[in-house]
Amino acid sequence: MNPPANRRRGWFGAGLLAAALILGAALAGLGLQTLSNPLPINVRQQTPGDSIQFTIDRTRSLFAADCLQLVWAVDGASEIVIGEVAVSPSGERGHCDGSAPSIRVSFENGATFAQVYYHWALFDQPMAHFLLFGGLLCAVGGLWLVGAGEWPIWRATIIQYAFVITFAIAFTAIIDLFTNSLNTNRYTWDWVHYIDMAEHGITGNAGLVSPYAYRPLPPLLAGLIGDLSGRSFVAGFRALAYAGAISQIVLAFALARLFITRQSKRFWGAFAVAMIAAFSTFSVKFYLFDTFRTDPLAFPLVLLGMIGLTQHVRRAGSGLPTLGWDVVIVLSGVVGALIREFAAIPAGLLIVILAQQAWRERQAKPILKALIISGILGLAFVLPRVLISVSRSDQLFDVITMPELITMWRRNLNIGLGVLIALLPVWMLLTPRRIKVAWAALRGLRLSIFIYTATALALSFLGGTDIARFMGFLLPVVVILCALLVDEVRSAWEVSYAVLAWAIYNRSFSVVPMENIDAYLDFYVVYWNRQTDATWLRVGEAAGWVIGSVLLRVLCLRKRDEAVEAKPNAQKVQTASLHG
Repeated sequence: MNPPANRRRGWFGAGLLAAALILGAALAGLGLQTLSNPLPINVRQQTPGDSIQFTIDRTRSLFAADCLQLVWAVDGASEIVIGEVAVSPSGERGHCDGSAPSIRVSFENGATFAQVYYHWALFDQPMAHFLLFGGLLCAVGGLWLVGAGEWPIWRATIIQYAFVITFAIAFTAIIDLFTNSLNTNRYTWDWVHYIDMAEHGITGNAGLVSPYAYRPLPPLLAGLIGDLSGRSFVAGFRALAYAGAISQIVLAFALARLFITRQSKRFWGAFAVAMIAAFSTFSVKFYLFDTFRTDPLAFPLVLLGMIGLTQHVRRAGSGLPTLGWDVVIVLSGVVGALIREFAAIPAGLLIVILAQQAWRERQAKPILKALIISGILGLAFVLPRVLISVSRSDQLFDVITMPELITMWRRNLNIGLGVLIALLPVWMLLTPRRIKVAWAALRGLRLSIFIYTATALALSFLGGTDIARFMGFLLPVVVILCALLVDEVRSAWEVSYAVLAWAIYNRSFSVVPMENIDAYLDFYVVYWNRQTDATWLRVGEAAGWVIGSVLLRVLCLRKRDEAVEAKPNAQKVQTASLHG
């Protein structure tokens, strides 16, 4: 490109960056305006024999998950329903699911009162969407035009990680702006057990239930954070959800970086894979919605364990010591056993690798290490089950027999669909040539990847109803495969398409529907043995994104071929003009 064109490109890029700053400032102003005008509701109605007092501290908020404080006092009523939940004549509670709070009263004299009050969050306003996404587009376009991606500063590893950490923090906060909270007043699910442990601990608690009681670390930490901060355990769970989301995005980047060999792609390619991890609903967004789960802390440990396993295989293959990474793997497994069973899979894989090494080399040392690790990991699983007393078991395998599980074909079909959907980014980047390259690059890790996937699916099969949530634990496999495929992609458009399609498919910038149970379960796509029109529409949508990626790849190849053909033709014209 000639110098004048470069200058024009630079000035245009600078203009886009300035526009991004202006749009960002306008968005901040809109946020401040939203906060300064909370629009509280105060209803007072009185007639002979009955009265209503109903207040909402605000109906405008910054986050969709911000709790609205509802207070009511009703006289002469036969039934009072707030947010579809029957309540006593007076009380107060937080309304945090992002839906419109409502009150419905039936009086003893036959009269009724019903009202719905709309809750406006910042991104319920179309202007906020325009300012945010317009600003992001201007920023990305401006940085691309000024050549920011090629700046030498990005070669420094510390700068790369500083950028990814900053992105992870900002991304989590932005996604949280678009995410409401689970309605804990209307529904009673697994989270009640974790809240119980956060409030009452595990010592002398007669209400503990298996398997939740054997995952005590997150709820105990949430309770501790709440106590130390002078706030409730809810704040503790939210802090853990943020910590889990941020750390897993950074660790997904670190894992992807290990599988990208081309220096030119090691940073931006790994960052694109980290974005795929960030947009995965059941590893980030869902746990900002349902913060009371233990899973947010399990994902970072699984990723850390797989990083350690990769380093172990590579260092062992080069004859280098592996003890440091072995300790990391085992610690992540031991801590993970107190959080979520999936988190211990990498430690189990290390045992398999050491057993293979002992068999191959006919040495006793690897098998001794495998036995020690097996003992440590076994204690991590057995001790909680011995020391923690439970009142009953809610484990699916204890409620439903194996023959029943095997013959539930609708549920088994949903597990298969769940796997296909979880691997959607992989399908969008896959080609026959890339399969061969990825297979060769996985030498030494093929069995580990297979066993990890099989174990995750087995735990999902035995786990329960939330199939889509269990599929989230395929994240390390998705990260590794996407990294290997991105390393072979020649067009940035193809990778950008996969990231954008994955974000749209996962409804990352929408609230989780809570208007009724059917809408909520449709959000899961695959849940228990439930299959509806919405299920097949979402499966069809996934197929559509894959077809789109194939068409884009064909277009990119055609453009590249045209460019290759044009280059020698241009050289011929130039040569002819010189000899003319």
